[in-house]
Amino acid sequence: MPGWANRRYVRKGRSRAADALPIVTFMLLAVLLIAFGYQRWTAEPLAPVTGWARIADGDSIEIAGGRIRLEGIDAPELHQTCTDRAGRSWSCGRTAADELRNYIAGRDLTCRPSGYDRYRRLLAVCFLADGSEINAWLVRQGWALAYGRGYQSEQHEAQAGRRGIWAGTFTPPAEWRKQHPE
Repeated sequence: MPGWANRRYVRKGRSRAADALPIVTFMLLAVLLIAFGYQRWTAEPLAPVTGWARIADGDSIEIAGGRIRLEGIDAPELHQTCTDRAGRSWSCGRTAADELRNYIAGRDLTCRPSGYDRYRRLLAVCFLADGSEINAWLVRQGWALAYGRGYQSEQHEAQAGRRGIWAGTFTPPAEWRKQHPE
């Protein structure tokens, strides 16, 4: 077998190209991650949105036809009910939206967006012209829960004062949505 005698190395199994596949895959992922990070880092910040707000529910508004989700809070859903101290059911979701509507009272808002949620709504913190923050007010008054790390002190204040939904019992909005899929 003269042909076999000249071969120095006989590989069994995978080829050298197959050995390089994990390295190439890792390199490609690293490049994509760096490109994504660079794009996010150098992207222009989203411009503030200002105007009259239509209240959709306790944590969603529309300004000039654009849907905005108030960031860092979670208000009862529009059709959600809560229970008062006497054990009676009441429409806490509709009440939260009405309280927000009454607080804004037709005044313009300025919303500072930070990005988009999974439904492509703008995520923002919104303010009245006097600088009052709407998101914090809703939590402080007990019409929304803190969602994430922010607004914890406002939530403790509302809970201690038994304001809004804290006056009775309620299902957290995230749990209520799981129980009532649309």
